[in-house]
Amino acid sequence: MASSKLSLINNALILIGDRPLTSLTDGTRAQIVATNLYDNVVENELSKHRWGFARKKAEISKDVAAPVGNEWQTTYTLPADMITLIKLEPNIPYQILATRFTATTAEPCMPNTFTGPQRRLASILPARW
Repeated sequence: MASSKLSLINNALILIGDRPLTSLTDGTRAQIVATNLYDNVVENELSKHRWGFARKKAEISKDVAAPVGNEWQTTYTLPADMITLIKLEPNIPYQILATRFTATTAEPCMPNTFTGPQRRLASILPARW
């Protein structure tokens, strides 16, 4: 079972008939392409479904800056590893703009999809991968 970024990339290279890499910095064409695409592919796949292994509940931190206008009361910074918002507790009106989250109340809690450790990703992949 693949348990690291290098192992996952090597398994994919083997599946397409290419040679495995010895490191993620060896400078081969396969390494450059794989390391440049890997994070985007993982993030894209994680955002397609509500994967149980890739969820966490996060308390978000309140920003010092006040929101513009009077529609929203509070501004928060989104977690850096957040990919998709699944649910907001409590169920309140909100808006997400870039890395900021504006809401009508204080201290919401956000269960969200995030990029987890590689071993957690690898544990759900088929053995042939």
